[in-house]
Amino acid sequence: MSVLAIDPDTKGSGVALMGKRQGSGYVLACGCAYDHGLSAKKKKTALLTWQLEKVQEVILQAWAIAKEEDDPIERVIVEGQQIYSKSRVRPDGLLKLALVSGAAMLAGARIGCPVTLVLPRDWKGQQSKVATWRRVLRWIEWEWFEPKKHHRTDPDRVEFSIPSHVKLLGTIPIKHRKEVLDALALGQWALGHRHKKHE
Repeated sequence: MSVLAIDPDTKGSGVALMGKRQGSGYVLACGCAYDHGLSAKKKKTALLTWQLEKVQEVILQAWAIAKEEDDPIERVIVEGQQIYSKSRVRPDGLLKLALVSGAAMLAGARIGCPVTLVLPRDWKGQQSKVATWRRVLRWIEWEWFEPKKHHRTDPDRVEFSIPSHVKLLGTIPIKHRKEVLDALALGQWALGHRHKKHE
């Protein structure tokens, strides 16, 4: 049995279809519901509507892959939104993000799977993004590295290679690889894999 993990984003939601076998993780498919091909005008006026449709489309693609691989989806898990007291995130941005989460949950329900909404603090705790990325990449045994020189606007960065046997769900632009990593880490958590402090 596999799980389908969704990291919602208003411009490119991360998606990972994955499972666990003999203690190690495996990935059937991953990708990003990205705004590829939209004109500049549509990105300003219809991006959110497009993302709501695209995330549902990608979930249906993942469901078809799971069926083809005879590895049915046991659960769809979606990251929810959380307001922190000292956060600089604008409330209207969180509201839009919540709509994407809702669309993902609806798509999960439509394919007949139990759907779970999880808050970041519940699955990630106090771990940094990079720490969760390192752990999941080791667990699924993908090749990865951290660039020695970080971009000043993108200090949290991990480069990784997707094995050829993993099916792609849409395009994965560099700027949205973070969402794919978050989806993989969320899927790892959903599969019950826990790490010791020294890992």
